[in-house]
Amino acid sequence: MQWRWIILITSLIISVLTLKFNQNQGTQTPLQTSGELQSHQLISDTGSGIKIAVCSLLSARKSSLRNGPLVQNIVNELSEETHVVILVNDLESFQYTGNADRVTFLELPEASHLSIWPQDPFLILEGSGTPKMVVSKKFDRGDDFIMAEQLSSQLDLAIIETDLHFEGGNIVCSSEKIFIGRDTVSRNMADLGANEGQIISRFEKLLGASVHIVGTTPQPIGHIDLIVTPLGAKVISVADSNLGAEIVQEVLDQSPREILRFIEECENDFFGSDQIESVTDLAGNQLVRPNLKDGLQHAIQYSRELSSDLDAIASDLEKQGFRIVRAPALVSNLEGKEIRFPILTYNNVLLETRNEQNIVYLPQYGLNTLDQAAYTNWESLGYLVKPVEGFATSAMYGGSLRCCTKVLLRD
Repeated sequence: MQWRWIILITSLIISVLTLKFNQNQGTQTPLQTSGELQSHQLISDTGSGIKIAVCSLLSARKSSLRNGPLVQNIVNELSEETHVVILVNDLESFQYTGNADRVTFLELPEASHLSIWPQDPFLILEGSGTPKMVVSKKFDRGDDFIMAEQLSSQLDLAIIETDLHFEGGNIVCSSEKIFIGRDTVSRNMADLGANEGQIISRFEKLLGASVHIVGTTPQPIGHIDLIVTPLGAKVISVADSNLGAEIVQEVLDQSPREILRFIEECENDFFGSDQIESVTDLAGNQLVRPNLKDGLQHAIQYSRELSSDLDAIASDLEKQGFRIVRAPALVSNLEGKEIRFPILTYNNVLLETRNEQNIVYLPQYGLNTLDQAAYTNWESLGYLVKPVEGFATSAMYGGSLRCCTKVLLRD
């Protein structure tokens, strides 16, 4: 590694740094082209310990979706050896109460409109020298494109520009192969006037490993990291929404109070307080407290309908020589602007190996029977399971733990 990156890692581990953004004085990190990437490869979702990760933090003063407690849960559950860089545009509204040596706050412009999902705007390539950041040709979600710019500027990471479109949540990878959702490939075929083989070849050259396309288009789930998880050693976990629907239906039949309590907690916690009935977003639209009771049956039915698509994905990957394991999931349809029943997926996880022990950081939503079934499922695969609480509200927007956490560096 280059000496600057070594110094950066050391400083992150030793002390808390509050990095101030200044448009006029920010360092300019050189842009590179994909031709300079021969020795780099997309960072794997499996493997050694997570050294540095990134989360983004929203306050109630800036967004209807505040996630301070959730970010604290993520930081506290990750290994003490993991340092977390937290992107924030309203630092004064937070007080972190955990181990301060493990956290760096990186301030973004106060007026920036961020999401809670740093997974999507950029990809990380690792190899000789410092890691590199690859940015999509265009990224339209709020001001999330500045996440890469500020990480690049403050951490001295080169940005790689490409004419390919992608979102990080639609790309997962192990040491053996990169998996890309078919919608991403189809969009690039249309934008670039290229065929499928040409687009695959371009992604392989950019990301440094062979690519396999997952699913059909349009994808029934927008991002494949909600349903497909490479585990390494040619094993892949694929969501099983029929199993999730069966578990939830059984709970509904036998212990309806558990379901009703979960729904009430989702509705009451949506704005961070059960006293708030509605808020106005930045565009002036009114966002009201969701009513999820009707959404439960919709989610059960949609999950049953989706199961054939997920089975087909599992079958296709099996034909590619992978051993497939399944994980329960309850999935709702996110089409339209209406807040839906949360997507309860246990594939959107963080994985690492420490002292030869495989570890999974597993999102928990508060529907205890389903959470426990997922815990047991991962435990049966030989993983040390570390639950991370508080993902119900995030799941109502369609994202979970991997969506909220971007790995920058592994040991």
